Amino acid sequence: MRIDVIPSLALDRNEARLHAMRGDLPGKEREQARLKEVAKEFEALLLESMMREMRKNVPESPIFGRDTGREIFNEMLDGEYVRLLVQQGGLGIADLLVRQLESRI
Repeated sequence: MRIDVIPSLALDRNEARLHAMRGDLPGKEREQARLKEVAKEFEALLLESMMREMRKNVPESPIFGRDTGREIFNEMLDGEYVRLLVQQGGLGIADLLVRQLESRI
């Protein structure tokens, strides 16, 4: 069983993002805000995928066995780890993407 727990970055309430969502910013600034948002989402997807693959290498406990509830909890926990990591700057992948793609705006 797999549940997508991609973090909702909509909870990140910085002003530039809110303005971009409302369309208050001029064209170039709006595009930059959208680029930053998409880069963060991409980094979150990448980190979530990494967490999922790392979790596969953790041996199952012979005491508790395999349980659907435990799998769901672990996926939600990993999603929360990813959300917190991205909020705190992540691995810097989003920033690198933004710097690389800003010249195309």
